[in-house]
Amino acid sequence: MTTKQKVFLVIWFYVGWFGCVFFGKWQLAEWSLIFPSVALLLLITSKAATKKQVMVLLLSAVVGLVFDALALRFGLISFPNPAITFVPLWLISMWLLFTTMVPVSHGLFKSNLLLAALLGAVFGPLSYYSGEAFEVFSFSNTKAIVIYAIFWGIYFPAIHYIYRKLT
Repeated sequence: MTTKQKVFLVIWFYVGWFGCVFFGKWQLAEWSLIFPSVALLLLITSKAATKKQVMVLLLSAVVGLVFDALALRFGLISFPNPAITFVPLWLISMWLLFTTMVPVSHGLFKSNLLLAALLGAVFGPLSYYSGEAFEVFSFSNTKAIVIYAIFWGIYFPAIHYIYRKLT
């Protein structure tokens, strides 16, 4: 992957994060699928990730979605629409978009999984917490934030470790 492609993906990730939240807030969640679609298309067409790696990235998104679905089921998180019984489409888009950053950030964490764990434990829940400012998501209490910190502290280095094993 070229430096230009990496820079594009990083910028696209941040634009996509806000885009997913924006589309979720305004009931236009189907539009949020644009962001991970473009990023995945770039990864595949640039051959920055093999088919096996793309499958691992998609499976890692499923792991995150299952975690969020369980957190919703057990009341750790909530969304403004109480009719939501699974995670909303904009959050599915966000998970797919997040996984496209693994090939970009892989070089930073391939030899330092402890740093990945620390950053995951801090910035994973922080990302969700910032969703509260947009009124699209909320934690039920401090215990939920701690559980998310533990999840992200394990999940983030694990996905980088697995991705490294495939390269």
